[in-house]
Amino acid sequence: MGVRVIKECPDASVPLLTVSHQIAMNHIPGFLAGLLVCSLVHGAAIASDDIVGSYKFFGENETSSLTLLLECRSEVDCTYTNLTKSTKGPPYKETQLLKLVQPVKTIDRAASALKYAIAQKDHEFQQQDDRDLMTQLRPVFLSNPSISKCWDLNYQQPEFMLACTLSHASPNSPPLYLFVGTLSNCRPSDPFCGYAIFPMWRAN
Repeated sequence: MGVRVIKECPDASVPLLTVSHQIAMNHIPGFLAGLLVCSLVHGAAIASDDIVGSYKFFGENETSSLTLLLECRSEVDCTYTNLTKSTKGPPYKETQLLKLVQPVKTIDRAASALKYAIAQKDHEFQQQDDRDLMTQLRPVFLSNPSISKCWDLNYQQPEFMLACTLSHASPNSPPLYLFVGTLSNCRPSDPFCGYAIFPMWRAN
């Protein structure tokens, strides 16, 4: 069984995140066990190696919701926003200006993380949050996609958070994926190794 950790929003009395694969990020306090992950689909996804635009991940359950938004004005200038709402406390919002975005020269780590997640796509995970996220990713993984290009968002530290496009993804797949550093031990029961992967749809 994966190690479970609790993250908290600014009000320490309101626990918001239970993650079996130990996502090492304070900026994702709403990804809950039992999370009903869903993405906003705005038409068919168009494959592109251009990060410019607005991309959105959205998930919710009975007591909270999580929105991750990445808005890139150019390939070097983006804004990252995390918004968590909970019935147990005030909303939590973080906005970071990312001015040092740059292409990743060597995509080996992201490629290995993607390959691992694809191999795990049919695994029956014990934790509900793992099952929910893989349910969203499984249709993408059916075509055995590969990394096309990644950008280092330089959030917190180099290559801790990447934005990647995939090639050979299934039709109508999201155009962008957020790769978030994880402390997973890469055990057979873990859905991710190295990076957790979040699908990002184009936002209006």
